[in-house]
Amino acid sequence: MIIFLSSSLLELIDNLAIKVQEVEDVAPSLLEVVGSEQMLLEECADLLHQALNTQVRFHQKQNEYLLDRHKFSSIQSFVCGNMLRLFT
Repeated sequence: MIIFLSSSLLELIDNLAIKVQEVEDVAPSLLEVVGSEQMLLEECADLLHQALNTQVRFHQKQNEYLLDRHKFSSIQSFVCGNMLRLFT
């Protein structure tokens, strides 16, 4: 019985050693993939920040344009109104 138990134990140890070797073989590749993914995530975050900043600048310029347009319309209305008063 002891012989059977020790051979089963040796078989388990051999299987475990095989699995450990498989993990050791894959670990460097996994580390490389994780590093690449981290770099891509950082690049993605940078691009998202750039997109947000561009969107904010666009809305600022759009608001400036609308405000200038409104000011021009107000001045134009004022000038036209005064000119009409002069001729009536």
